[in-house]
Amino acid sequence: MKTLILDLNRVLLYISRTSDDFAIAPDRFGYAVYTTSSCQYVIARIGLREFLDACLAEFQVIIWTSKTATSTRTILDCLEKKQVIPSGMASG
Repeated sequence: MKTLILDLNRVLLYISRTSDDFAIAPDRFGYAVYTTSSCQYVIARIGLREFLDACLAEFQVIIWTSKTATSTRTILDCLEKKQVIPSGMASG
């Protein structure tokens, strides 16, 4: 399964590859690779909740803790709805 790691302290996305799958970002965002600046642009353009919904549709998501309480609550809400366990939480 593809894994997407979001570290919202630095707004950084890491997309891991499995087998021959390049595991790029969902095509609708128009980015093959997320850098810090492109990630910030995408989140600003479509909104955090929409961004997370799209990611959760494509990837198993591991999330590191964020210093921004609002972002953390939004993320946890999305994860709970999708029944995804945020296994990266303790590693932050």
